[in-house]
Amino acid sequence: MPFQTDLKKAKALLTKAGFPNGLATTISYNIASADRSDPLAALVKESLGKIGVDVTINKLPDAQMSEALAEKSLPLLIARSSANFPKTDYFFRIFMQGESRWNYSSWSNSDVDSLIANAQFEPDQAKYKSMAIDLIALFAKESPMIMLWQPNQDAVMAPDVSGFTYWYHRQVDYRNMNRN
Repeated sequence: MPFQTDLKKAKALLTKAGFPNGLATTISYNIASADRSDPLAALVKESLGKIGVDVTINKLPDAQMSEALAEKSLPLLIARSSANFPKTDYFFRIFMQGESRWNYSSWSNSDVDSLIANAQFEPDQAKYKSMAIDLIALFAKESPMIMLWQPNQDAVMAPDVSGFTYWYHRQVDYRNMNRN
């Protein structure tokens, strides 16, 4: 994504939005994810503090977090999710369209909706790629949410182990693993 840190511009945008002296907000996450969300929330709090945004960290039990996500009642949140298929249109259908719980920012864009509908059944890979690039460009332009990180799984194994498969949805497929 073509994002850059520009504190001066961020402060100007806050002023333009009616918050010349900053504002107070919360960032919430599921307490079960504290191992990875605690440091992330602290970094977000520190970064936003530089432009006058006072962030309170709010750790929620699973049921309360799920309810808040469904109600869309959280101003800032940390959530981890993934799409089960490695297709751009599928990702956008799940996370960037409609009133679903997973459209965390409740983003609505008619151009995105049209591209998703057309890409879903597009058999020509060149046309599909062009639509996928257009979807990502619209996302980058409007930035309805910020994806801060993508977890990965590194594996170390003995030289005689083969068949390790790490899928795009961050799961290991053990079915083909064997030791020679």
